[in-house]
Amino acid sequence: MIDKIIQDIAETGADAYSYLPYIFATIFCKKKGINPAKYEEVLKNYGINLDFSTPLPSNIKNLLINNDYQFSENISDIYQYLISMKKDKNGQYFTPSCLSKLCYELILQEKQNIQKIYDPTCGAGNMLVNTEAKQYFGQELNNITAELCKMNLLLENKNNFNIINGDTLKNPAFLDERFDVIIGNPPFSLKYNKKQFKDDIRIPDNDLLPPNSNSDLFFIFHALHLLAEDGICAMIMYPGVLYRDKTEKKIREYLINNNYIDTIISTPNDLFLNTSISTAIMILKKNKKDKNVLFIDASNEYERENKKNKMTGENIKSIINIYNERKNINEKSYLASYEEIKNNRFTLTPNVYIQKEDEKEEIDPLELQKEILKARKRYLKASRELDALIEEIEGIKQPKKEDCLISLF
Repeated sequence: MIDKIIQDIAETGADAYSYLPYIFATIFCKKKGINPAKYEEVLKNYGINLDFSTPLPSNIKNLLINNDYQFSENISDIYQYLISMKKDKNGQYFTPSCLSKLCYELILQEKQNIQKIYDPTCGAGNMLVNTEAKQYFGQELNNITAELCKMNLLLENKNNFNIINGDTLKNPAFLDERFDVIIGNPPFSLKYNKKQFKDDIRIPDNDLLPPNSNSDLFFIFHALHLLAEDGICAMIMYPGVLYRDKTEKKIREYLINNNYIDTIISTPNDLFLNTSISTAIMILKKNKKDKNVLFIDASNEYERENKKNKMTGENIKSIINIYNERKNINEKSYLASYEEIKNNRFTLTPNVYIQKEDEKEEIDPLELQKEILKARKRYLKASRELDALIEEIEGIKQPKKEDCLISLF
């Protein structure tokens, strides 16, 4: 239905993207069964502060109010679609619903009856609306996106929330809170100025401040700082954090040595609307019972749909089963010890630990036997030459060695 609105507005000669606040106000009112003509009063009553400073032409206002538009999608999905269709995407990468659902299902294996759930980069709320908790917390840099998150939660009858518009790294909103569940999809490879964060209470040591070009792991430190002692965190990360060297290697070593990392899952590529990159889900805990880390390769757990990949319910179920078994499964998972991770220089890429059949060295038994035979012949030749040399020097005749080579056939 959102395509119909965009088309109807375009037919008036206007750019629909100039009137997104009005479009979402209309969607919210229609979903709530409220007269959309009263959108400003309605949103104010719900504590939603969209920017209506751009004047709305009367013909577009009448179009939005009087047409019987129906919307089955949630607001974050609609916003994601609209931004993906826009040429200037402003570097925004929205979390696919299937990844949000997978993260929540992973959390449910460990934690039910969630009291407080927090998303440090909540966007329009796609990860929060796919969960169930007593209280919802989130912070979002973009003002309109933060307000859409509130609308999204309200439309899902998740009324007990605290969504803050602000910079999570520079001005964290909930440092005094501790959450039993944290989920998130931080911006990939976001640049920042680490000099501004010297002696930040979330970072255990200034030497562990992530590089200026990649703030990804700062969000991991942020999450750990706010995570309750018995809590669980699921973060969707850019895979570079699993193998990049220098400071990021030191950070991985710190996380492993302090036993925070529970599971690493590689996901299929091409799940996101506006990028084909693959991601990794990092499961963090503070109360692990052992120092092992489970690696899961879920890169093949998808179906192709509308020129993109998508994880189905069956794919998610398959991953959850592997997660619960927590053991070595051929080509799918590997439970690595601390020593193995240390020997791999704290690289956390799953395919370092999970070997595929086509990557294994194929051994032909006959060829192996031939090589053994050649080695034995070389040994006998060298042994006879040594005997002859001893006999020549010492004048002592050496006992003759018998050929004891076995036949190939």
